[in-house]
Amino acid sequence: MNIMKKWCMATAVLGCMTSPPAPAQETFPAKPITLIVSYPPGGTVDLIARTVSHQLRASLGQTIVVENRPGANQIIATSAALRAPADGYTLLLADAGIVTLNPHLFKKLPYKASDLQPIADLAEARIVLSASKALASNNLADFFKYAKANPGKLNYGTLGVGNTHHLLLESIKRQGGVDIVNVPYQGYAAAINDLLGNQIQLVSGALSPPALGHLKTGALHALAVTGATRSPLLPGTPTFAEAGFPELQPRSSFIVYGSARMSKEQVGFLNDAFAKVLSTPQTISIFLENGLDPQGHEPAEIKADLSRMSEKNSALIKSVGLTLD
Repeated sequence: MNIMKKWCMATAVLGCMTSPPAPAQETFPAKPITLIVSYPPGGTVDLIARTVSHQLRASLGQTIVVENRPGANQIIATSAALRAPADGYTLLLADAGIVTLNPHLFKKLPYKASDLQPIADLAEARIVLSASKALASNNLADFFKYAKANPGKLNYGTLGVGNTHHLLLESIKRQGGVDIVNVPYQGYAAAINDLLGNQIQLVSGALSPPALGHLKTGALHALAVTGATRSPLLPGTPTFAEAGFPELQPRSSFIVYGSARMSKEQVGFLNDAFAKVLSTPQTISIFLENGLDPQGHEPAEIKADLSRMSEKNSALIKSVGLTLD
């Protein structure tokens, strides 16, 4: 072997010995996770976010930063989450409407339902129809009698336009033959405050704070709740079926989403982490006390359920004739 060949071999061996080792794969999560919430502080979704994030911090060993980004039918929060890198460090907590309602309401939506990957369904909330005490209407029948006698004089509050609560009341309006005016709000707390002051007379929202306490004390009237049976939180309040509207069974599901470009490993890891939190006595107690039913399905199950909900909502939106752009 000549000198040149020996030199080349020695150089190659030396290069192997001195080249830096391949970087170790990063353990997820290696830094804080941001949880963007599509509703403002003080309401049901914020309660869910802060309950779950507190326990996730302990189990994951990382801070969970809750960032409230309300408005525009949750489009602001959804867009912000999708602009972030698809690395699992930015998640979105929103209701099912971002994929089951918005695509049917907006012709020009800045995202597609397929851009989102459902990771964990955290809770489902019953919906309650709350009325101002000033109306002296203790049931839907009395409310409709009053509304028919005063067309256009009553206002109902919803948490935005085109969401589950809005569509529920639009359906009630059509079936009850009443003329009441929609007043959209960005948050549940603001709507309840105006309901207490009789600036509005009806609100559709989750059976949870900030409405629940006022309903229990009698400061507000509960006209009906969703569900096959009465809620143990308000046993004296009839279901919509008992009140004469058996076909009205809207669902209010709160789901953690990520980018559809996230790895399957991260989606599975996070689903397991959320499932463990949902099974703790602390979470179960807080959720049930606030009218929330803990969930915890697999991502594939959630995606299939969302598809069914989307199909049903599409038909309802077309029948109401509602568009938002």
